[in-house]
Formats: sequence, C-alpha cells, structure tokens
Amino acid sequence: MNRSTKVTLSVVAAASLFVAGSATGAVAGKLVTGDQIAQQTVTSRNLAPESVGMHKLKPGVRAAIAAGGQGAAGPKGDKGDKGETGDAGPKGDKGDKGETGAAGTNGTNGINGTPGVNDVSLAITDATTPGAIQNSGYWIVQLPGDQLDGGSDSEVDLLTFDLAAGRYLVDVTAQFYSLNPARPENYGVVTLYRGPDGGSATNIPGTLFTAELPDSTAADNAGQTNGSQIIEVITPTTIYVRGSFRTDDTSHNAIAGAQAVITKIG
Repeated sequence: MNRSTKVTLSVVAAASLFVAGSATGAVAGKLVTGDQIAQQTVTSRNLAPESVGMHKLKPGVRAAIAAGGQGAAGPKGDKGDKGETGDAGPKGDKGDKGETGAAGTNGTNGINGTPGVNDVSLAITDATTPGAIQNSGYWIVQLPGDQLDGGSDSEVDLLTFDLAAGRYLVDVTAQFYSLNPARPENYGVVTLYRGPDGGSATNIPGTLFTAELPDSTAADNAGQTNGSQIIEVITPTTIYVRGSFRTDDTSHNAIAGAQAVITKIG
C-alpha cells in the first residue's frame, strides 16, 4: 500500500480516539488530528473489526484496492460426498422398425428336412390272409418244401396291405417253423412285391433269409428274420409279403406267419 493510503487510514482511526492529557492526568478537550499522529503508529491491529468500510475510503484508495491482482490459488479442497441419485429421465420415443433380415440357408441334412411321422399302421397274418389256418391261438400259412437252390420257390402270401401315394418305411418280421421229424438242411425266405394284383406284382429288392430252422414237429421252435424297406408309392398299390421254405428234402414242409409295421414318412 502507498503512503497516502496509510495516512488516510490513520486519520480515520484517530478521529474516534481520545488521547490522554498531560502527565498530571487531565483529559484533552478536543479530538486528535492526523497531524498529531506519527506515521505508522496506528496499524490495523489497533482498529476494531469492520470499523472501516470501503465507503469511508477516498476514491483513489478504493480504485487502488480494486486494481489489485488476483491472489494465488488456494490448496485443493477435500473430495465432497457422493450426491443423491437423480430422478429417472422421461421414456424415449419408439424407434423405427428395422429392415427385414435376409432368409437363412437350408440345413446341412438337405434342402428339406425329413417329415415327421404322421401315420403308423400294422399288418399281420390273420383270418383274412388267403389259406391261413389257426394254430395254438395265432394264424399261419402252410409252405411246401422247395429246392435249396431256389429255382422253383412256391411262394405263398404271408400278408398283404394297401398303400396310398406317398413314401413309407416298412419293417417286416417273419417266423418259420419246420415240421420235419428229421433234421435236413432248411431255411425260410421272405420276399416283398408290389403291384395291382398278385399275378403281375413286381419284386422289391431286399430278400430276407432265416438261419437254419430247428426241427419242431409241434411248431413251438421258430426261426425268425427281419428287415426294413423304404417304399415310394406314386399311385395306390398293394404290397405282398411272401414266404417260401427251402429244404434238401422237398417232401418236408413248414408253416409261417409275418407282421409288418408301416410308417408313412412322406
């Protein structure tokens, strides 16, 4: 601060003071003037807090104070407490509809998957089978003995069933009983045919053979064979499951029966 400022502060402070009189203890009867105060004898420590306001200062002093530079930055304060969570904002507008995605590729198993099962039926040798007879509670057909080489099989229908247009899985099981008292070489044969009638039916590849049949005059010990076929049907047709008995003694005969599980798969 310059000299004029210090002098002015001293004058203002002195105006409120009374000074003591002579050494005899008398009190002065007038105020102390600035001329009677030595320079720098009255400091800020001699003034009451807030006893000198800006309005009491001369314009030049106030301008000097206002023109003072900014002080140095104080130390960084402690981190404040975490504020409370604000209210949720309003719901945004609904977005535009996305574009249609590209079609996916076909599966690795083919262009079209395998259709599910929608029809299952059973065909079995029964009273409706031509030439069938009942034996101990079940139906069988009699088979004559044919040569082992199969050159002249006397095939007999074990069962028949009709199929509409479509694709089918046909699972056939047949049982053969040799009625021979001796034990010649023999076995049973099953062949499938398709066609409008038994006389002109077409063979379906996949002939089935039993192992050698056990001798069983009481027809209580059978030889069995089983196989599956996938049959495509364009127009309605009849399926014939036929059996024959091959033996090295054609005077011997056998009996047989069969069943088929038919599943439509397409």
